[in-house]
Amino acid sequence: MSFLSRFVDLQISKQLRSSGVDVHRRARQIVAFTLALIIWAPVFSVLYFAVHLPTLAISILLAAGLGLINLGLMRRFGSVMLSGNLMTLILYVLLAYLSVRSGGINSPAAAWFAVIPVLSTMMLGYRNGIVWLAATLAIMPVLFLEQRSTWPVTLSLDNHQLSIWGVASAVGITLVIYSLTLIYEHLKDAAVNSLLIANRTKSEFLANMSHEIRTPLTAILGYTDLLIEQDAEEGQDSACRAEKMATIKCAGEHLLTVVNDILDLSKIEAGKVQVEEVECDLPNLLSEVDSLMRPRAIGKGLAFEVRLTTAVPCRIRTDPTRLRQILLNLAGNAVKFTEHGYVEITTAVAGQGAEALLHIDIRDTGLGMTPEQTSWLFTPFNQADNSVTRRFGGTGLGLAICRRLAQLMGGMIALQHTLPGVGSVFRVELPLRAAPDAPWTAALKHIQTLAAVPLAPHRLQGRVLLAEDGPDNQLLIAFYLRKAGMDIEFANNGRVALEMLERTESGLPGVPRYDLLLTDIQMPEMDGYTLARILRKRGSAIPIIALTAHAMEEDRKKCLEAGCDDFLTKPVNKIQLLSMCTHWIGCKSNAAKNRQPVN
Repeated sequence: MSFLSRFVDLQISKQLRSSGVDVHRRARQIVAFTLALIIWAPVFSVLYFAVHLPTLAISILLAAGLGLINLGLMRRFGSVMLSGNLMTLILYVLLAYLSVRSGGINSPAAAWFAVIPVLSTMMLGYRNGIVWLAATLAIMPVLFLEQRSTWPVTLSLDNHQLSIWGVASAVGITLVIYSLTLIYEHLKDAAVNSLLIANRTKSEFLANMSHEIRTPLTAILGYTDLLIEQDAEEGQDSACRAEKMATIKCAGEHLLTVVNDILDLSKIEAGKVQVEEVECDLPNLLSEVDSLMRPRAIGKGLAFEVRLTTAVPCRIRTDPTRLRQILLNLAGNAVKFTEHGYVEITTAVAGQGAEALLHIDIRDTGLGMTPEQTSWLFTPFNQADNSVTRRFGGTGLGLAICRRLAQLMGGMIALQHTLPGVGSVFRVELPLRAAPDAPWTAALKHIQTLAAVPLAPHRLQGRVLLAEDGPDNQLLIAFYLRKAGMDIEFANNGRVALEMLERTESGLPGVPRYDLLLTDIQMPEMDGYTLARILRKRGSAIPIIALTAHAMEEDRKKCLEAGCDDFLTKPVNKIQLLSMCTHWIGCKSNAAKNRQPVN
């Protein structure tokens, strides 16, 4: 059975192997049943030739050939449902032909129809099994009417030959039923093993996640305590304080990365990630990756280089956000797992015209991997080795996310080469879609590191109403906005916010209006969705920015449909918050004009 499993897996396309477990299982069943037909076809053909029925022998060989073609179609197009139904149809037509030509309902071939509903149910599920059961039952009256037909080719057979045929059919049906039982037991055992592996993987993942979350939380809480104690002491060292603050910020950003990885994988597996295709500057994107990763590499004493090995188009059509995410993850892994030597990113164009591909190789002189470790490399929640997790950290989601994003973009990510202690080479391969009339270049732009770009302070004027039930968030957002020059008032829930807005928009003298509403989505008594809907139904034109810890795309759409003008996820980023406030206060006069009505 293990040999058969390996052989079956060779016949299944990469597309099917990367599909869900259920699809993969059904594909393996189709291949196994087809191979059984191909194996037994010569045996029964010899039997038919022996009893002088060459027409029936040829029909069985033809059915086996069609089954082989069907396997090729499944490998080419990856459609399990189509291939399973075609396989069942081939068997159905074969048995109908054999039965009609050999005595109708009395033919030994007619008994084989009992196998069809069983096969279709195992290959395609109970719904398709019911359909083929109905088709099998429907042909029985036809075979009954055909039993006295003069068309049968078996009229010339004597009783001895008919007995041989009958015995062979009984033996064949018994072997097929037993084979189905073996296949079922084998797949059941495989499913149980997969479940055990999944449970073990889940347990390891949860333990790893606990470590990933608790470790930065320890730093956040511990250094916060140190800062509180230090504030109570005189002569505090400002440099030491700044170092502790930087540690807290780094730990918080790590936690945010963990949460974002989990959300990304959840969205991908739910089929809710949509990649876009827009025009972007490829050399500039590569230079951004260089500017972001070079400081980390240099900080570890590594050489770091991003270069072009062939000319590339300056502008391509792709999803720049996802491509940047893939490259930063792969480059980040290369830097993290390399202690000595270098990390190099090279970009080249392979092929021409519509077949042209963009190759981006990430090469390092790091730990490398064994063949056993590489087998789990792109599996979610896994890292090559648990000792690696303990030493370097990480959720084990990054490579799985990157590979699936690359597949959504029409490309792939593969491990080109790796040796323990020598290093690894990963390749990102994407279809190259150069923008029309885009010039080509063999040199990268050198842009300034983003962290070194001075940020101009935001200076704002206006009144903001913050509807937020969390006191910590109230204090933090108020600190950001007041430092930028704004006045801010608080409402602990949506109902209080609605009352405050009603007073300011009533036109009473001495009661100035608010210029902006920042509202949390989840609040007691009245949530942010309800608050926004009521305000829009009443004709209020105040710009509304939703604040929420839910970061899914459907959450953003839900906020906009409720009447919000914009959407900001928690934890709140200071620069994004101030930029968004600047935009919507400046657009206040046009907010009502451009807003879609809320039903």
